Amino acid sequence: MIVRSPAGAMTLPLALYLLFASCSQPAKPVPQAKNEEPSTPSEEGQRIDDAAKFLAGIKGRAGGAFQALEEQDAWVQHNTQMEQLWASFEKRQLGPAVEFYKRELAPLSESAPFVFYPFGGPDAVYVTTFYPNGKLYVLAGLEPPGSAPQAEIFNAKNLAPSLGSLRESVGILRRSFFVTSEMDKQFRGRVTDGLTPVILLLLARTGHTIFGIRHVNLTPEGQLEAATQPKPKGVEILFRRPGDKASRKMYYFSGDVRNPKLEEDPGFLKFVEAQGRSDTFIKSASFLLHWREFTAMRDLILRNSNAILQDDSGVPFRVLKQPDWQMSYFGKYSAPDRPFKSHFQKELHEAFEAPGNAKALGFSLGYGYGRRTSHLVFARRTKASTGSGAGAQR
Repeated sequence: MIVRSPAGAMTLPLALYLLFASCSQPAKPVPQAKNEEPSTPSEEGQRIDDAAKFLAGIKGRAGGAFQALEEQDAWVQHNTQMEQLWASFEKRQLGPAVEFYKRELAPLSESAPFVFYPFGGPDAVYVTTFYPNGKLYVLAGLEPPGSAPQAEIFNAKNLAPSLGSLRESVGILRRSFFVTSEMDKQFRGRVTDGLTPVILLLLARTGHTIFGIRHVNLTPEGQLEAATQPKPKGVEILFRRPGDKASRKMYYFSGDVRNPKLEEDPGFLKFVEAQGRSDTFIKSASFLLHWREFTAMRDLILRNSNAILQDDSGVPFRVLKQPDWQMSYFGKYSAPDRPFKSHFQKELHEAFEAPGNAKALGFSLGYGYGRRTSHLVFARRTKASTGSGAGAQR
């Protein structure tokens, strides 16, 4: 997330929001067999997968709910433009990121079953790229989860503007992160009623099949419960990549994670801890974990993480002290831009500048995207410090 105003913010009609909001009924959970999961999505799961592909500009199955719409000129144009946008993203970002994972991250990190991405918003693409073996992903942000679209809400008049607005909203494909001020406009009424459509789009584009979704809330004890209110706080998405025999889960939860709010409603913290130790990913996080108001979230990350992959906007470098964490550095650290200039970290700069300390990153990432050098830090908890903290050990 980021807290600065976008350049050239879009002005889009409220009617586009109503298209998505009109289908905000929670989806039915995917039925499970007693001993094994089904090899293909249920009827409801297929409808959600159809929606994901439709939004992503990928031709769906014959007889699918969106087949007739995919024959319209507006969707054909959407398909062409999404193919071009994705091809450019793969060349500039995704391809180099996959190579970086294979070359540097895979040897450093064990297979991470639980991946925590605080402040990740709808970014399903980078978290599944850097953690392709995850079984459970938990993302969080301020924006509401929203709903998956139904084919019935589209017609010849609204199809082109709706899809055009959706393409504009997927800014991560152009600059590697979502802008919070843009998301506040786009995903609270001007493009969709929340982040679920974008998460589905990115999962479909990265080759995943959606098996179903359901809307959920968390009890104060951190237990999942089916959402019965009109505006649920979370969404659970079941998905698979080719070759999977069991579904992976991705949760997105909406909420304020400042200290007072977490004390008043501790369900989110308890839910995260109940999943066991995580690998934590932090990128373009507005330096929130440097602020006093976010110490409870920072403490959770430090207490519950086996490893942390982050840029400088994550946990302050001074907090990641030896011998608790073994550090690896990639790219080149440079001073943050406005309005974050005061968060320049001298110790981090010195670590990157030490001869032979940093390896190549190979692509641009984060707030300095396309303007200045990028970096990532991989912090792995040492064996001597794994004896405490919540959850199962790996």
